[in-house]
Amino acid sequence: MGAKDFALHDKRLVQQTYIDWTPYETGTTAPEGSVVVFNATHSNKFGHIAIVLKADSGSVQVLEQDGFAQHKGTYRRWRAYADCFGWLTRKEG
Repeated sequence: MGAKDFALHDKRLVQQTYIDWTPYETGTTAPEGSVVVFNATHSNKFGHIAIVLKADSGSVQVLEQDGFAQHKGTYRRWRAYADCFGWLTRKEG
């Protein structure tokens, strides 16, 4: 199961109780501190997740670690919303 699959299909108690899912729509902005989910690509069938540091309507600055490039460690990066599937946020209350 990849990141994109969890966001769509995993309806376990932890997700229902603690996490809200927001699908990406053009012009929306991922909130700081959320976990952004990127869709699968031809080179990564599982998708990708990262922590949002900053965002605007065109791109998102994230903290991430690439499983295919372990030598890079954790790093910051600006990413376009091109493959963005949506984001996970903590439920309020």
